[in-house]
Amino acid sequence: MTGTYVSSILVEKCKQCEVCPPIKECPSGAFQRIDPDYPPFIDQEACMGCGVCVEVCPYRAVILVKKV
Repeated sequence: MTGTYVSSILVEKCKQCEVCPPIKECPSGAFQRIDPDYPPFIDQEACMGCGVCVEVCPYRAVILVKKV
């Protein structure tokens, strides 16, 4: 599955945690915080589609979507 999918943030569910678990746990560093007033950014080129972010987000605000 890795490499076939990429992460996507469901902005309406994201609570913009001060300590964002996906940023902390992402093995590729694809999750980044650019501005604390907005949800995190996912570098789609760096995302491996491993799903760690989906597992660690306490608000289920991250999903995996098929690469196009």
